[in-house]
Amino acid sequence: MGQVGFEAVSAMALYGRDAECDAIDRLLAGVQAGASASLVLTGEAGVGKSALLAHAVRAAAGRMRVLHAEGIRAEGDLPFAALTQLLGSVPLGSAELSAPQHEALRAALALGEAPAAGLDRLATGLGVMNLLSAVAGERPVLVVVDDAQWVDAASRDALVFAARRLQRDSVGFLFAYRDDDDRTRPPDLPRLPLSGLDVAAAARLLADRGIRMRRAEAERLVELVQGNPLAMTDLTAEDVRRLTRPDRGPEPPPIGSVLEGAYRERIDRLPPGTRRALLVAALLKEDDGQVLHAALARDGLALAALGPAEDARLVTLSSGTAEFRHPLIRSAVAQLARASDRRAAHRVIAAALAEEPGLTAREQRAWHLAAASYGPAEDIAAALEECAQRAVGISGYASAAAAYERAAQLSVQRDKQATRLLGAASAAFHAGQTARAATLLDRIRTFPPGQEDVRCEAEALRGRLQSRRGDPLSAYTGLMAEAHRLREQRPDLALMLSANATSAAVFAGRGGDALASARQAAELGGTIGGPYALYSRCMLGGVLALLGEPGGERLLDEAFALLPLDDLPPRILPLMGDIAFAYVLFERFEEAQRIHRLLARAATRRAAAGLMIWPVGEQALVDYRLGRWQAAYAGALEAERLALDCGLDNETANNRQLLGWITASRGRAAECRRYVDQVLEQAASSGARVFDLLACCVLGHLEMGLGHAEQAAEVLERAREMAAAFRFGNLTHYQWAPELAEAYARRGRGSDAQPIVDLLAAAGERSGKPLVLALSQRCRGLLSDDFEEHFRLALELHERAERPFETARTQLCFGERLRRRRKRSQAREQLQAAWRTFSTLEADCWTERARAELEATGVKVSPRAVTGADLLTPQEVQVALQVAAGASNREAAERLFISVKTVEYHLSHVYRKLGIASRAGLGVALAHD
Repeated sequence: MGQVGFEAVSAMALYGRDAECDAIDRLLAGVQAGASASLVLTGEAGVGKSALLAHAVRAAAGRMRVLHAEGIRAEGDLPFAALTQLLGSVPLGSAELSAPQHEALRAALALGEAPAAGLDRLATGLGVMNLLSAVAGERPVLVVVDDAQWVDAASRDALVFAARRLQRDSVGFLFAYRDDDDRTRPPDLPRLPLSGLDVAAAARLLADRGIRMRRAEAERLVELVQGNPLAMTDLTAEDVRRLTRPDRGPEPPPIGSVLEGAYRERIDRLPPGTRRALLVAALLKEDDGQVLHAALARDGLALAALGPAEDARLVTLSSGTAEFRHPLIRSAVAQLARASDRRAAHRVIAAALAEEPGLTAREQRAWHLAAASYGPAEDIAAALEECAQRAVGISGYASAAAAYERAAQLSVQRDKQATRLLGAASAAFHAGQTARAATLLDRIRTFPPGQEDVRCEAEALRGRLQSRRGDPLSAYTGLMAEAHRLREQRPDLALMLSANATSAAVFAGRGGDALASARQAAELGGTIGGPYALYSRCMLGGVLALLGEPGGERLLDEAFALLPLDDLPPRILPLMGDIAFAYVLFERFEEAQRIHRLLARAATRRAAAGLMIWPVGEQALVDYRLGRWQAAYAGALEAERLALDCGLDNETANNRQLLGWITASRGRAAECRRYVDQVLEQAASSGARVFDLLACCVLGHLEMGLGHAEQAAEVLERAREMAAAFRFGNLTHYQWAPELAEAYARRGRGSDAQPIVDLLAAAGERSGKPLVLALSQRCRGLLSDDFEEHFRLALELHERAERPFETARTQLCFGERLRRRRKRSQAREQLQAAWRTFSTLEADCWTERARAELEATGVKVSPRAVTGADLLTPQEVQVALQVAAGASNREAAERLFISVKTVEYHLSHVYRKLGIASRAGLGVALAHD
């Protein structure tokens, strides 16, 4: 909404809004002081959201640069329409954007073409973030978005991403959303809900309009319109008297009918030409004055035809265009018009847009032609398909889904209709509109056989959709059935389906099925060759590792050695995270980190926030296992945030289970249980049974750290049952076995522990992995009377395993047993080593246990001194690690998807907390982690 619009609604009353104005004023003050902040105003139509935005604009005038946009229902399917409104006056040269961000913004604002490989979904958000940060370097910025529920999804995602990420950049965000549309409102931004005015405020509003009322009448009116200030502003004195009569009956009409009735009467009283002109204006953007004039001229009208509408207080005529006094009036005009009249208005607008240059005008014309059409029209369908393809290229998936679907409806040929429906379903899936995608895929199934590529892609997408919606087992079944059907004639398509089926089976907890589909994919890969074939062999190696079966490591190494890492196809890059995870399963951390570095470079180069989830999240897992817990916690939090930004629910849960492990190891019980609850919630909603298993392992680990062996045994027994049912036999990733064996040993249940010890020993002999062998020896040491040899052998194996936390746990167990045998001197050696490691890792519950054991040997242990590094926030850790590794401030910002100012802000805090003067001392200061 433009400045004129805010002034038009400002008189709509800031009666009774002192608290809300104070909240906005505090936000503005903080932004002027250098902070960044956001606030989401919510409430029903007409409750005063626009008036509060007008207050903010007036308060910011002269002190801040105000950028504003308004969501328009008719433009909800045009990608980045709102962003174009918002940034139309901001030159891209205002910021030193990276090439991908500059390219993304140019494409989003229709200033250039999207790259052939497309854009990452959040690349535009990164560009918006850095552009706003740069503009705020000259003067603080206030971003104001009214009717945000109607803003196109691509613009909304970009703006919300920027609002989440900007921290110390002097940028404020105010969004206004209607209460009745929770689907589009960001749940994690601060919210200020608005209710109706109370009787005293309503009486003041009406009195200022010359309407005097008794207290009882005011109460009746407030009850009738629920204190809605727009309703009270738009009702005439006669309306008020009629509505507050005591004989009206007990049931008040809904507020919508009150407003609709007020507008309908005014619209119906207008001359026919004014009604036609008003409808054309309602279907156009308010700043499209030139198109409005041209469209009216084609209908034999001029702007003057809107004069009676201005007299009726529906619009304001200014600067050669018409602006609606409130967005609700625009909606009422369009909704109250007859369908034939709307089509006629769309036709004259489309004719006017034919004379306008540029890509945006061409896209708008296609949509208006579609709205005017009565039946199939291939030329219009082709134009909409072009709009959809561009929207996909700039990651405007919700807009692309709408364009593809409407193009399919207008298609004349069945094959083109099927292809366009698939495009719509794919775009809807990427936009998070899973129900819509499922409906579109069902329509494709009704088509006769043929078009194998379309049918195959549709079934692959259906499988991913079913996995996301909570039925990965059905996804597996459907994908494998289609793969078998295509195995002979299209092995390339069958390979893709089999690979997707493998992921579905893993999530569903069907290890045997995952192995079957992975083997089929690898067999098919042997007949077609290429990077996907090599990936399928790597995937099979990973599945074998997950199941604890032999042969996987050799298969993985052989296939990975042949992958062209310097020239990977873009579509295979995200799959590299699976290969890195397979190496983690084999405890091959250096190879995993090599892949993480490759992915991180690619994600930075392409400004691909979605691609960065895997190198950040999986590197956090590596850091956790290598004992770099400060970096692991910071990385897992960052990966969780990236997954939330991208709408990847399972990846969000995956990073939360890692956060659960870290917080469990540190004894932070409340935080750990919160993460576990979130993981279990995702498992229930998505059918991802693997998360149930992981959650039980985390809870068992937490209880062991807290010294609750009985409670640990109960939950770990459930983990053992699930692992057996799923055939997930990897005992170092699903680490229930050593935990349960120790829990049994501590409860004197040696006979229950012995089969688990034998299982660990067999797994260790089969894999030859030092960690598994070390854990089996630790457990034997817990059960055996002749325990020393077992523990010493375990510690020798630990030296080769690179798992300091597990080494310290073995030292703790060894020291406990030595102390109970009265070998105090030897016990102290083991316990002191364990205490030092636990203390360095900040594993507080384990540190306390080691301290208690040491004191029982007669040794007093001083608490570990708190260092500056302990006081760093997770994001300060992320920034410090990047800079310590040699990154410049700009490079660190690009890798962490934050602004340079935020990096500078965090660095200043890091230097102060660590007591150093510059980046030169970071490496040493962080060395303890």
